Amino acid sequence: MDDKTKNYLYLKFKEYYTQLKVNVPDIQSREFGYSTDMDKKIGVRHKSYLTNNDLKTELIRQAPFYISYSNAHYDMPSARPMKNKDWLGADLVFDLDADYNQWDLEHKYEAYKTLMHPVGFEMVKRMAQKLIYDFLIPDFGFSKDEILVNFSGNRGYHVRILSKAVQQLSRDQRRGIVDFVSAKGLKFDSLFNYEMQGRIKILNGPSPNSKGWGGKIARTIIQTNDPKMLPKGARSKKNIDILKSSVKNGLWNSVKVTKDSWEETVMNNHVVNIADDADAMVTFDISKLLRMPQSLHGTSSFIVKELKLNELDDFNPLNDSVFFDKGETKVKIIEDVPELYMLNQTHSALSKGIIKTLPTSLAIFLLCKGCAVFCD
Repeated sequence: MDDKTKNYLYLKFKEYYTQLKVNVPDIQSREFGYSTDMDKKIGVRHKSYLTNNDLKTELIRQAPFYISYSNAHYDMPSARPMKNKDWLGADLVFDLDADYNQWDLEHKYEAYKTLMHPVGFEMVKRMAQKLIYDFLIPDFGFSKDEILVNFSGNRGYHVRILSKAVQQLSRDQRRGIVDFVSAKGLKFDSLFNYEMQGRIKILNGPSPNSKGWGGKIARTIIQTNDPKMLPKGARSKKNIDILKSSVKNGLWNSVKVTKDSWEETVMNNHVVNIADDADAMVTFDISKLLRMPQSLHGTSSFIVKELKLNELDDFNPLNDSVFFDKGETKVKIIEDVPELYMLNQTHSALSKGIIKTLPTSLAIFLLCKGCAVFCD
């Protein structure tokens, strides 16, 4: 990034932090890290602040491209090395993300590999909703008041559990939670068994009252109104009704569907996709630094938006996480840019080499993405 572009972004980020009301919970016990370099997510760490006002002063002075704080709580968060911080506990955090190969399986949107398409944003949001409403609330018993959600500022979501019940969980216990929601190690065959009734082979399986994944699969089948959540052989209206009725009693061969078909359907539609090592690490790393809610993400200029659960359904980062919504800015396009949607407007594709005055929201987004440079 050239100096003119960096200086322009510094002033714009400073503008944002000057008006921001900073409110980090338990700020005095958290470690912070930030970076004023677009190429580093954390350049300085082992920072701590006694008050939110102290942090705001630093944010205005540094205008960092990235700032994160620990999921852990420490007695001395700025101490070094890590063992001297005196770990007190840690929030339980899930990092939900999806790279291009996960959200564009048919490669329809290759021009959006780094820019993200609304289809990708929607996929990751559905994953966050699945984690919350299919696992955290019904399986783990967390209340809605204990669950906080924030858009990560780039592509994904962070789901945080701020409950005393999770503070002392070990790395292995947190890893076990990740394994459960991602069905890692689930032996699908163990949920079923064949029984001969005369010459008829009966496939027995879990009922809605079964524990663990078996009961979860049975309940999902009984409750779903979406045929795509079922194997292909069970998607007709007649078969769905028959299947739901029989699964209530733990009978699974009322329609002709193999165990392999059930397994494929479950793995594709019912798990939370955080089996990726980097994403899973966030949950069981008890000293991880994660993007600070309400900060700006230097890769996009979007707000790391904090959301109430009832706001998640309608949330669209391309509208709701944009701060720089006024004025125009002149930029030079240095990478071809596809048609983009932002702030309820569709913007035409832009070719490499042109100089263009754009809405500031779009201009800053392209500067952060490395698709443009600032022009005086």
